[in-house]
Amino acid sequence: RKPFDSPDTNVLVDQHLHETPRPVDQLVNNVPTEAVRLIQKMLEKNPSDRPATAQEVANILRMS
Repeated sequence: RKPFDSPDTNVLVDQHLHETPRPVDQLVNNVPTEAVRLIQKMLEKNPSDRPATAQEVANILRMS
């Protein structure tokens, strides 16, 4: 499923740049809360707010 949808390319680009996608648990049932948080963190617009490396993601998963 696409994170954003619009027939207008300009609107679609604006959504990608400025809007947060819906949390995965609104699209799929039974997703663990920790997974939802990690996915949202990985989709942050500001790169400094995202995990910087796969190792950081692995550490987050281990702590969950």
